[in-house]
Amino acid sequence: MSTTLKKLECYGGQSAIERSPRPIQEGLEEAGHIPLVLHGDGVPLTGIGKSWSKFVDVFSVPSLLGRGSTRMRMFSICSFFTSLSATADGITSSDRIFQRLVWSLLWAWRGKHPTHDDCNIEYTDPLSEATSKAGKYICGSFFFVLWIIQGDLDHLRTVYGLPNATSLTPCSWCPANSGSLPWNDFRDTAGCFRRTWTKQRWQLWIGERMPAIFTLQGVPILTVGIDLMHMKHL
Repeated sequence: MSTTLKKLECYGGQSAIERSPRPIQEGLEEAGHIPLVLHGDGVPLTGIGKSWSKFVDVFSVPSLLGRGSTRMRMFSICSFFTSLSATADGITSSDRIFQRLVWSLLWAWRGKHPTHDDCNIEYTDPLSEATSKAGKYICGSFFFVLWIIQGDLDHLRTVYGLPNATSLTPCSWCPANSGSLPWNDFRDTAGCFRRTWTKQRWQLWIGERMPAIFTLQGVPILTVGIDLMHMKHL
């Protein structure tokens, strides 16, 4: 924990609260924030190497402050076999998964064990572990902040509904297109560079298509980061 505290003191040049403004919960301090990465990727599960291969979306959460091997730092939180997705009462399997994920991240930011489940039903069973822990701090004055949503371009498109990288409007971070704001104009004076999304602009643009993960306060489009392993060749 002492190593983590030292890294917290010198982490970044801009605080999590400045970048992702959220009111500090009572009893917690800004210096106690632990930045998390939500990493997702599609992994072939059946018919590997075949044209009819089926994928499972795998989500994991490491901390940006972690040290050690990948096995020690990466915590798998869920896997979703997309081919088995179902819809009931207008709610898809993916909607249900992200409802629970957003609920979990919200309470992680609060730094406390939840008082209600992901369907907003209060824990009242006096014999349940959830009730006995409800409202108590998870790890003292520390709390968790979703700092980066990470994945390759295809994952960001299929899971979060962000722009298709091969479409006429391919960018998730600005309104670049194949016409008035050409995406392949890399000059310093390029129009798209001056119109990169702010939180407010992006929310107006995305409208009702807002993915559930971005309903968390302080998690705008600027939270999205490219998975370097898939993009370093670019």
